[in-house]
Amino acid sequence: MKTPHRWLALAWLGGALLTSTLAVAAPVQATVTALKGRATIRPPSGPASTAAVGQRWPEGTVIVTAPGARLTLQPHAGIAVVLGGSTVVGIEKLGLGDDGVRQTMLQLHRGSLATALDPAHRSVNDYGVRTTQGVARAHGTTLTVSVADEVYTVSVLDGEVSVHWGMNEPVRIVGRTPSDVTSYRSGETSTITLGDAVAAQTPGLPAALVAAAAAVASIATNPAQVTAVIEAIAKAEGAQPGAGLVIAHATAAAVVAGAGNAALVGAAGDVTGLAANLTSSAVASAVSAGSGGAAGRIANSVAHAVVTSVPGTDARALAGALAGASNAVAGNPVIDPAAIVAGVGSPSGGGTDTSGLTPATSFLDVTVRSASGE
Repeated sequence: MKTPHRWLALAWLGGALLTSTLAVAAPVQATVTALKGRATIRPPSGPASTAAVGQRWPEGTVIVTAPGARLTLQPHAGIAVVLGGSTVVGIEKLGLGDDGVRQTMLQLHRGSLATALDPAHRSVNDYGVRTTQGVARAHGTTLTVSVADEVYTVSVLDGEVSVHWGMNEPVRIVGRTPSDVTSYRSGETSTITLGDAVAAQTPGLPAALVAAAAAVASIATNPAQVTAVIEAIAKAEGAQPGAGLVIAHATAAAVVAGAGNAALVGAAGDVTGLAANLTSSAVASAVSAGSGGAAGRIANSVAHAVVTSVPGTDARALAGALAGASNAVAGNPVIDPAAIVAGVGSPSGGGTDTSGLTPATSFLDVTVRSASGE
């Protein structure tokens, strides 16, 4: 009579162990957390589909963004990867080791991407981006990788990154130092400053820097973490002809991405407070870099992006906050709130300056969820 009970006990134990094993072995998937424009997902099996916020995809998936699109991917908590327009990225490896190490390897075929890695997870992050010419590895930093016109570029805005170009010795680049950008072109490698790379009009870099601001704002817990990146971009752009375009769009991209980050919005009070905070910092950084004339461009770009992206935004209240914050930093009343309100209705008219934009750097049609999830 005891034998059946023993068999039942063994069967129950075996089922419990199997369930436990399956739970541990469940594959890690990357989540689409934000999207503007269109993107196509090619899973490792099955037909291609249109990307949407909330989707989760395993390793072996390929993501293709349309011109002007932008997609944010979360491989693991505390990691935000922002893909620019006309970008093709494959999820080469995505997993969690027995030792707790979070493994991510992306393959960038073309286009640009930026990644923000929360330093709090530095000890368990094993993150990399592969191109046909090399691999960039990081653990807790903000980096960009771009492939355009046969030029392969890696930049770091905060922290450090190790880059292996082919069979060469690894190159170590450190944010905000004379060696924070490395490129590979026609068999030659170079390591320069971010400012020199921007001045040289390195292909793909402007779009990557805009994406970097959005990536940081996606995981930041206070505005200071975002303004640090904005300041680095403004300093790199300097006072060269046309200066202010990248910083304007980077600031607006950060505000819109931050609008979907409840922790960041809470730290700033609300979305309008966040917009005013980041705009003020961007204008101050532009003035310090010698391009104070970019103040209007920054405020107008932020206003248009927020009004057209965040539901329920009061355009007049936002314009007043941005003008007040910008004018206080610029030192004189150079921005008229009424001009901002007049310009937010069309990305190509009024006070919104989009001159020089290409689909790869334009984010003005971005749409995201608000911090409340609406």
